Formats: sequence, structure tokens, C-alpha cells
Amino acid sequence: MLYSIFNLIVDTVATGLAALLLLRFWMQAVRVRPPLSLSQFMFRLTDWVVLPLRRVLPGLAGYDWASLVGAFLVALLSIGLELAVDRKSV
Repeated sequence: MLYSIFNLIVDTVATGLAALLLLRFWMQAVRVRPPLSLSQFMFRLTDWVVLPLRRVLPGLAGYDWASLVGAFLVALLSIGLELAVDRKSV
């Protein structure tokens, strides 16, 4: 039962963060001008993932690759956490 609760929490947080990172990537690729408060919220919430990745992966051809790779890494970390907890509970 605790595994199910942990799985739900990890899935919810990882899905929300990955969605914000993908939205950030899309907004910068399409050059959408969102409302100021929404964009500030999204950028501040995802800066801790994107800014360190930008040192390694600079933007190329108008795309923010750090946001896309960040979403991929969040998904991998989520799967890794769930597998690690699942192996210990067996």
C-alpha cells in the first residue's frame, strides 16, 4: 500500500514538472507571448532544472534543448525511483 502511495506522488510530481518543461520548450519554439504572470510562474518553477542544463546544452536553431532534455530526465528519474522502491519492497 505504501508503494502505491509513493508511486502516485512520484507520478503526479514528475508529470506536472515534465509538462511544465515541455510547455516551456513549446512556448519558446513557437515564440508565444503568454500572459506575464503565467510565464513568470512557469519559468521560475523550472529554472532550477533548465539553467544548469543550459551550460551543457545551449539553444540551437531557436529551440531550448535544455527544457526538452530536462523533461526527459525528469521522466527517467521518476521511472528510476519507482523501480528502485519496487525492488526493495519485493
